[in-house]
Amino acid sequence: MRNPICPNGPGVGAGASVAAMNGRNFWYWFGGIWLAVGLPFLMLGGWFAWYELTLEQRLALSGRTAQGMVLVKSWGTGNSSGRQSDPRVKYRFTTADGKTIHAEATVTESAWDALREREAVEVSYLPGTPRANRIDGRPVQWVLPLVFSAVGGILTLIAGFILLKASANARFARRLRTQGLTAEAEISHVAPTGYMVNRVYQWAVYYRYRDHAGNEHEGRSPPMPEELARRWQPGDHVQVMFDRLRPGRSAWPEQT
Repeated sequence: MRNPICPNGPGVGAGASVAAMNGRNFWYWFGGIWLAVGLPFLMLGGWFAWYELTLEQRLALSGRTAQGMVLVKSWGTGNSSGRQSDPRVKYRFTTADGKTIHAEATVTESAWDALREREAVEVSYLPGTPRANRIDGRPVQWVLPLVFSAVGGILTLIAGFILLKASANARFARRLRTQGLTAEAEISHVAPTGYMVNRVYQWAVYYRYRDHAGNEHEGRSPPMPEELARRWQPGDHVQVMFDRLRPGRSAWPEQT
């Protein structure tokens, strides 16, 4: 029977991968990756929302005004119904310290109709960050806050679900170590899973075993790199542990 942790013996290839990610911590790694992606999106969404909601107040408290010039009036890309959307205005203005700023904003239709190309437009801006500016008719921009918040929220929820699963698996493994039973399992096959880590599909080892009552059950290892999974062949045997009260639940050796 092969070594249940490293079937070809210690120190054979992928040693660093085993040390970094194994059956006990895979779901923590997997959930952590989703969390690391989701939280920045969520934070950016919150920042964009704060920026839009407080821009008017910050301009009222410490903003300055400048006479700018309308450069181009345009409409956004037409939608499926053929109607144009998002009237936009490109303009420039010069700050009190002589910096020329080019900007673009979506405005209401009434504001768009009132503006004329190559004519003046009043611009409010923050002295320290003149890129933070507005012209009359510019509504609150919700697209970026909503997109980033939605993406970040979904990814963070997925991460939370995965980490809860990891915590449940850890509790199950602790219970097996004190109350579980051991069985000799036979490897049935090795196959890829639907999980990816660093854009690389993970594999799993599938096995069959009989519980203390003689009933047959199936189980599988946690996801692992292909080179580790392929060290197991159909017909190989390994010691697994299963739940005394729910014999259909078992754990691969690395998990316990």
